[in-house]
Amino acid sequence: DSVTKMPTPINEGFSDYALSVSLDAVSAQPEYWKPAARTAILYFEKAKYTPSETKREDYIIKSDEYIKRAIDLGPSRAHLYSTLVTMNLWFGNVDNAKLGLEQYKKFLISRNADLDHNYHIMNSLLEFHDCNNYSDDYNILNNCISKIY
Repeated sequence: DSVTKMPTPINEGFSDYALSVSLDAVSAQPEYWKPAARTAILYFEKAKYTPSETKREDYIIKSDEYIKRAIDLGPSRAHLYSTLVTMNLWFGNVDNAKLGLEQYKKFLISRNADLDHNYHIMNSLLEFHDCNNYSDDYNILNNCISKIY
């Protein structure tokens, strides 16, 4: 007998199973940041690939909720802030991405820490994320590169 393969596309069942397991982990360890962060990523992936606008909005809201929960539980984890910034940029929520960067900056300041490389990388993402509008036109790319210098 052959082994039945798990569905691989994000919307054919596997992501629902992964999300169920992740939500169980959040329930089992509500004080730990990592299950909340993983749940946020799963909702983010579902939002990227669902054909339904209604579901997309719901997944975006849940992704945002869980990544913010992870940040509350593990505020020193720079990658959580960068995930928040990236998720918002992906869906065109630039103002929310800026708020995420500002939240990280406030965290650093509250610890009397200098703005670190993570801050500067996130800031560069905000500054240049739509520089070329995904074009391969030489003039657009040349203009984009010139903005960096």
